[in-house]
This record gives sequence, structure tokens and C-alpha cells, in this order.
Amino acid sequence: MGFGAIGQVPSAQPRHYQLLDSGPDLLKYYRLRQVALDGTETLGPVVAVRADPATAALAAYPSPATALLTVRGPVGTSFRLADQAGRRVGGATITAARSPQLDVRSLPAGVYFVQDAATGNSIRFVKANQ
Repeated sequence: MGFGAIGQVPSAQPRHYQLLDSGPDLLKYYRLRQVALDGTETLGPVVAVRADPATAALAAYPSPATALLTVRGPVGTSFRLADQAGRRVGGATITAARSPQLDVRSLPAGVYFVQDAATGNSIRFVKANQ
């Protein structure tokens, strides 16, 4: 299992820390790495965190996208793709079987939005040319 940094908090005294990991996976593993002033490192235990799929927000990746855009979120969520002018350029519904993969090759390069049809909440993604 490989770990990557999601944040860094410099501190000279004990504190409580909080970081938001907005990646698309519903099951994530975390481990705290503490680096002392003298450079010694201490690794904490691995902790698994499972998000509640019923309350998870939409996630779209990769961004920038060149060919396929994957959208994840709660099962049954309908969403639409919109350009910066708000025009609908696509959409789908998330099923239990799999997360939709949308072909975005025909879209011009630019900024687009994935909008939850029920809540109106949206996230942005970038379409790039290949």
C-alpha cells in the first residue's frame, strides 16, 4: 500500500488537526507521519475510513479530462454536465453497478460543471485537448 501526502501542518506545539480529502474513493486509508525538529520521523497506525455513500458528494475525475470522465456519488443520483454558460452538454444517473464514464472527447477544451439534479450542487472539471 502506497501513501501520498494530502496535507502538511507545521507546528511547534500540540494541536488538533483537520484536513479534507476530496478524492473519489468511499474507502480510504490514512497514516499520520510526524517529523520532529531534529528530522526524526514517527509513523502512526494505518486507519481505514469509509464514507457513507448516501451522503457522499459527487466527484468527477480525472481533471483535466481528455477522453473519459468518471463521475462517482450516491447511487441513484442524476446529474448533468454543463458548460460555463449553463448549457446542458451531457448527463447520466449513477447506478449500483458502476460509476458512469462519460465520453468528453467531442467537447471543446474548457471548464465544465457536473451538477446534481436534485440539490443543484456542482463541481467543476477541466476538459483538455489530447
